[in-house]
Amino acid sequence: AIGAEIVVEADGRRWLGWVNPASSYLSSNDLRAHFGLGDVDRIDGIEVVWPGGDVERFSATNVDQEITLIRGTGSRVKQ
Repeated sequence: AIGAEIVVEADGRRWLGWVNPASSYLSSNDLRAHFGLGDVDRIDGIEVVWPGGDVERFSATNVDQEITLIRGTGSRVKQ
């Protein structure tokens, strides 16, 4: 999902990430979005703006793990 914007909500705060494979000339980056949440122990929710503009929300989960979000499996957010 190159170009997806991801917002992680936890402990009353929000973190924004963007899936972008390149950030400078002749470079390539990891396609995973990584969030450093500090001392947060639970994620309240994740919202993804997919390329094309569809928005989905994914439910709460624990921290310190890799999560694969699949388009169409979250709760669609009306805009």
